[in-house]
Amino acid sequence: MITNHIAPTRQATQIKQSTMTAAIYQQNQESTAQANSTTTDKATISSAGQASSDADINAKWQAITEKYDVTNITGHEVLAMAQELYDNNLITEAEKFDMYRPASIDDDLSKKRNHLEGMMLDYEAIKRHGKPTQESLKKMESVIEILKRIG
Repeated sequence: MITNHIAPTRQATQIKQSTMTAAIYQQNQESTAQANSTTTDKATISSAGQASSDADINAKWQAITEKYDVTNITGHEVLAMAQELYDNNLITEAEKFDMYRPASIDDDLSKKRNHLEGMMLDYEAIKRHGKPTQESLKKMESVIEILKRIG
């Protein structure tokens, strides 16, 4: 009598395993089909939303312009301004780091200076007397344009 009971149990176990294997195979097939299908979502911004976004960006630039005078600024202020521009997604990380160049090895960060003029003079000197790459010149030009926009 025990053998009759064991046989159906083994058979039931084999059926369950076969059913589970088939279910897993089917799930894998569905997952593969979903992974292979391509869908494209397109986000659009309404003109009102774009205007709002542009106004927000302009407001951020305006606030920074009112806060800093790049023709009379300390090194500490330049660093703070660069961080603020970066935090507001107005400049790239590379531009943030290129924003401040010490005037000398013993540069006093608390001394006021005309940072825009200094950057422009550095640019011209590097262009005339150095061996700059096009990339380094473009980086400097970008920073100068940012400073002009603020100053």
